Amino acid sequence: MFVKRLILLVTAVSFASALPIKPECVTADPNFVGSTKNGGSPFNQKDDIVTRYDTRVDPIALRTCVSGQTAQLQSFFLAWKTEGKDALLSEWVGPKETGECASQSFGDADGEQKIIAGVFYYDESRIQGVKLFLENKETIDIGMSVDTSGKSYSVKSKQFSDTEQFIGFYGLASAEQINMIGFLTHDPVCSGDFPPSTSGDDEDDSTTLTIILAVVGGLVLLFVIIVIVLCCVRSKRQNSDKVEILHQETDGADRQGSEVELKGNVALNSLENDDNQFSARGAKNAKGQYDNDVTQ
Repeated sequence: MFVKRLILLVTAVSFASALPIKPECVTADPNFVGSTKNGGSPFNQKDDIVTRYDTRVDPIALRTCVSGQTAQLQSFFLAWKTEGKDALLSEWVGPKETGECASQSFGDADGEQKIIAGVFYYDESRIQGVKLFLENKETIDIGMSVDTSGKSYSVKSKQFSDTEQFIGFYGLASAEQINMIGFLTHDPVCSGDFPPSTSGDDEDDSTTLTIILAVVGGLVLLFVIIVIVLCCVRSKRQNSDKVEILHQETDGADRQGSEVELKGNVALNSLENDDNQFSARGAKNAKGQYDNDVTQ
């Protein structure tokens, strides 16, 4: 769920416009109700939907045809508003324009009311009515939901969602009536569209904030690590320079000591030479004095 919301958040801007509906993204709901007693031919609005609809269609009007004093449902079709186009009319469900027909509009003027649920009413011989529920709590009645004699029809309901949106019908119809019917749904995300969600806004905001904080925290941590590494490198370099200076000073002191020792040795040798010379002269003078004394 987190990944899906994250993908939706990042790609919403790229898919600002409606897209064609892909065939593989249209599904026939398995709740197929009615009766096969009167036969009939199958109908399916899927091909028309894939050819003409887009991922942002919204129902805006309805035309219904009924027959007899009990106003039994004969046929109907919906008018849809597409993004940037004029309204389009769906294919007929049931025999076209048979009986007494009337039109009605519904939803907002901009046609932005999604159908969030639907109900079928039927008996052992035919489909008697369809009811659709809009986001604004308005209902669309197609045919009858209650028998005129007071007996309730069998009922089958369907809840729609963001990834399973109402888009049309399929079923079985004869020349006089609709015998069986089911819902067609589509998934805009499957077709590559990411419409804005009308629910979970607080959760989306919280998720976005969490992502931002995580990114900022990661950047701050990275900055701190870089600063620590640079400080360690600088400190190591300074210590290395100090050791080198100490080595240089030690070498200088050693050289000075050697020079002093060398000078001392030279001076000592000079003194020894002077002593030797003095001793030699003293001995010579003593010998001369002795010789003089003997002569005398």
